Order: sequence, then C-alpha cells, then structure tokens
Amino acid sequence: MIDPTLRHTAIRVAAEDPRVRVLLVDVVLGYGAHRDPELTISRVGDAIDQGLQGLAGRTPEDIRRLRREKFLAIGRAV
Repeated sequence: MIDPTLRHTAIRVAAEDPRVRVLLVDVVLGYGAHRDPELTISRVGDAIDQGLQGLAGRTPEDIRRLRREKFLAIGRAV
C-alpha cells in the first residue's frame, strides 16, 4: 500500500488555501482502498466546510492578512 501521508497533507493545504476553487479527490477502489471511504469522504467534506465557514464574510485582503499573520506566528528562520 502507498503511504497516504503526502496526499493527506496536500489535501489539507489545498483545502485551506483561499485561492483553491475546486479540489478533486480521487477514490481508489480495490487493493489499497480505505477501509471506510464513505467516512473518510465525509470527514474531508466536514473539514472543507469548517474551513469555508472561517472565511465567510471576509474580504480577500482580510484572508491574506490573516494567513500572513498565521505563518509569521509559526516561527522565523534566524
């Protein structure tokens, strides 16, 4: 089975990016498929909904400012 870590990370990053308008999720059937794809799809949908709710009513400028502040708060290289 292929390690899904990179894919999961990429989906999370894309789902949180306000520039992303469409996120296509491919579902694998058969060998290597998730044990409960419906639950996984539901959870991904919930995460996307939650992310979108946090953007509701904000201007693009507000979103860029908040994202900038968020990443600057993570840390700085010295």
